[in-house]
Amino acid sequence: MADDRATPSERLMSIDALRGFDMFWIIGADEVVAALRNLPSFESSSGLQAVVHQLEHVPWEGLVFYDLIFPLFVFLMGVSIPLAFTRRVARGESRGQLYWQLFRRSAILYLLGIFYYGGLSNSFDQIRFVGVLQRIAFCYFFGGLIYLNTRPRGQVTWLVGLLLGYWAMLTLIPVPEHGAGVLTPEGNFTGYVDRLLLPGKAWFDSKGWGWDPEGLFPCAWPAKADPVDLALLILLALVLSFLATLYPAWKAASTDPVQVLRYE
Repeated sequence: MADDRATPSERLMSIDALRGFDMFWIIGADEVVAALRNLPSFESSSGLQAVVHQLEHVPWEGLVFYDLIFPLFVFLMGVSIPLAFTRRVARGESRGQLYWQLFRRSAILYLLGIFYYGGLSNSFDQIRFVGVLQRIAFCYFFGGLIYLNTRPRGQVTWLVGLLLGYWAMLTLIPVPEHGAGVLTPEGNFTGYVDRLLLPGKAWFDSKGWGWDPEGLFPCAWPAKADPVDLALLILLALVLSFLATLYPAWKAASTDPVQVLRYE
């Protein structure tokens, strides 16, 4: 008799749902802001202005909801790395095949970023060699290498080392004409490295010195954060966490126990 049991999907629904939530804001946040600004009551409504404030990047210092959208996407990519590689190992793929897959996907992402920023139409000095897709490519490649070559203790060591190293670079290494520990756009160490080593065009160069939020090192860092903004972000995280449990709870409550046992 043929086995008529349904095959469970290998995809993790919670990751797909959170990725879809993230993509909604990546694609649609600007339209939401534009729609709110066009409301007749916008100028007189502090509530609407507070919502718009959370959906626009701060110029330099600060932390709002919109600043978490790209880090959330990178986080989801990191969560997917062990899930994907574990399945590939279970299918019998060799370590060499895993390295090749890691390199191939990273290279494709990086080249797509180059093409998006004018890699085929602009001259060399007008190409933006770093950007969102390029940052994702770097994170995926080096995150995958760390995962494939270290155990959990080694991964924690990398995490702590990278955070401490980043802090030390920003606070201890002096920048010419500015000194050490200066966190302004023109005086921070990451912008200095970009201007020194990064070819092509910087994202913000209207003042002549230039810096790039997706440069060789992360530089869009909230040196000062408004306590109200932090409180709103924490509250939003708690509300979303609660709402995320409603559908799974309803689904579990409405599922026939016999159907659950079919997968045991």
